Amino acid sequence: TIVFTDDKAGNQYTVSDVKLIPTWRGQEYQATSVKATVKNGVATVTLIFPHITQFYNPKVTLRINGKKTKFKVCQ
Repeated sequence: TIVFTDDKAGNQYTVSDVKLIPTWRGQEYQATSVKATVKNGVATVTLIFPHITQFYNPKVTLRINGKKTKFKVCQ
């Protein structure tokens, strides 16, 4: 599970095409659940993925309001 906030969300915040990429294997894992809520212009997003026992320096790719985005996950 990964939770992040975005304090520049505005009124509309759509998250789609969410994938976790554990770089040690090169595979991609589609999110099993994506939940985004916006309150006072701040979005809180919860991403749930299948259980992975080993990973190193993972990244997440996703689209926010249609724009492709990538970020590293802090372990």
